[in-house]
Amino acid sequence: MRALTGAAGSLMAALCLTACEANTAPNDAEAGGGRTQAPAITATPTQLLFRIYAFAPDRDPPSQILQVSDGGTLNWSADTHTSWITVWHSGAPGRLVVGLNRSHMGLEALDRPPVLKTTITLSAAGASNSPVQIPVLVLISYVPPDKLGPPGNPDPRE
Repeated sequence: MRALTGAAGSLMAALCLTACEANTAPNDAEAGGGRTQAPAITATPTQLLFRIYAFAPDRDPPSQILQVSDGGTLNWSADTHTSWITVWHSGAPGRLVVGLNRSHMGLEALDRPPVLKTTITLSAAGASNSPVQIPVLVLISYVPPDKLGPPGNPDPRE
C-alpha cells in the first residue's frame, strides 16, 4: 500500500475514515442515545375479586390490598367512578386499600345483579403505560341467611 502525502492525501484519508465510521452499527450502549425509558406503573394483584352474600352483611369480605410500584419516581393517583368501591392509601408507600360500600350496591332492587364490575384507574404523568386499569369484580350470592351454615369463612376454597 502506498502512503498518501500532501493535502489531497490527508483529505482522502479523512473521507475514508468518516465513511467507514458512518457505516458501522452502534453498539448497545449507544443505541438508545443515552436516553432512559420512562418509568411504568405496575400493580399487584392485576385484578381484585370479592364475594359477598346479599343477605348476610356480617360475612362481607375484608378489604384487599393493591400494591402499586412506579420505580419510586412518579406521582401517581388512583381513582374509581363507582360509588360501591372505596380506595384509600394505607400510609405505607405504594399500598392502597380497596373496600366495598354495600349501601351503594343496590342489593335490595328487584333486578339484583349477580356480578358487579368496575375498574380502578392508576394514572401518572410521565409514566410509559399510564393509565393502568385494574379490574374489580364482586360476585354476589343471594342465598338466604338460614342456608349459609355456621359463621366463619364464607368461601370454602380459602
